[in-house]
Amino acid sequence: MARIPEHIIDRVREAVDIVDVVSRYVSLKKQGKNFIGLCPFHTEKTPSFTVSPDKQIFYCFGCHTGGNVFNFLMKHEKMSFVEAIEKLAGDAGIEIPKYKADEREVSEYDRLYRANQFAADYFFQFLKNHPGQIRDYLSKRGISEKSISDFKIGYVADAWDGLYNEILRQKMSLEPFLRAGLILRSEKDPSRHYDRFRNRLMFPIYNLSGRVIAFGGRTLSSDPNTPKYVNSPESPIYNKGRVCHFRGRLHGFFTTLAKWN
Repeated sequence: MARIPEHIIDRVREAVDIVDVVSRYVSLKKQGKNFIGLCPFHTEKTPSFTVSPDKQIFYCFGCHTGGNVFNFLMKHEKMSFVEAIEKLAGDAGIEIPKYKADEREVSEYDRLYRANQFAADYFFQFLKNHPGQIRDYLSKRGISEKSISDFKIGYVADAWDGLYNEILRQKMSLEPFLRAGLILRSEKDPSRHYDRFRNRLMFPIYNLSGRVIAFGGRTLSSDPNTPKYVNSPESPIYNKGRVCHFRGRLHGFFTTLAKWN
């Protein structure tokens, strides 16, 4: 069948509880806010498999396997991504349309995803090609080259129009970048535009399908009046209260970030 629209995937994800799904295959016991059990993906005698109902993820501290409810079914039942969605949709009574979805709705989502991915690639390549002081700074903070690559960490220069000019150079529509909050329109002169993020390390935020939906930017400025962190605003594809990040090795990565002042 054709690609399942992102909004249908989100509906399925929100309708199912990972604890209910995993407990069909694993005997779980409540421990604090989470549930624990013996990992179904490797042999162990002491439970190291954890399911978080708050974050709707699972993780094994023994074999380091983790992810969301789709990932669990895909690995445990040897399903494809589409098959996992179809099964959970059936369980939740959600019909996956066989007809073509509303073009306006799907195209709006897709335009926003493409805009965020374009920006993520731009930030990542900018850091990759940037002089060594930024990479030295990251190294001193305990962020390795592998982490930079794994998490697609980027950098944006101290300029008002770096990303904006690249969008124009590539002859892309500006509208989705405005909707995603990557580009801002001047209040004094609506014909003028500028970048939201400047002189910042850029950390992409991903949805459960691994698509870039927003960014977090940490300033490299020494100016005390500059906000330390600036995040993307909410958009049709980004709701701050429902976001989870799945890029592997996240526990160690965000533990490192938490040490930053």
